[in-house]
Amino acid sequence: CGMNKLAPPIQLLPSEQVTHCTKHWECVTLVVKTARRPQLILRLAQSVRDSFGYDLPIACFDDGPGNYSGDIMGKIAKYPLLNYVIGTDEDYGIAEGRNRAMSLV
Repeated sequence: CGMNKLAPPIQLLPSEQVTHCTKHWECVTLVVKTARRPQLILRLAQSVRDSFGYDLPIACFDDGPGNYSGDIMGKIAKYPLLNYVIGTDEDYGIAEGRNRAMSLV
């Protein structure tokens, strides 16, 4: 069967062609798809802040339209790199919700 062919080994780039990211917030974005769970996204954002000592960009798409309280929205606003978008329809599905989250990056 031709499906089990070994792939050629990965060739490493020469060191002069490799650049390293020195500011992680410019190189990494966390992408999250959720439904009606803003409190877990807030927990994620705080965990990142506590772990690294700074924020990382978070692109979050919530496909469970909800009327979140001003308190929740205020807490979300405390994370300037958190892009929290709430969809207008309920339950876009895993793939579509993920794709919408990816489009925020």
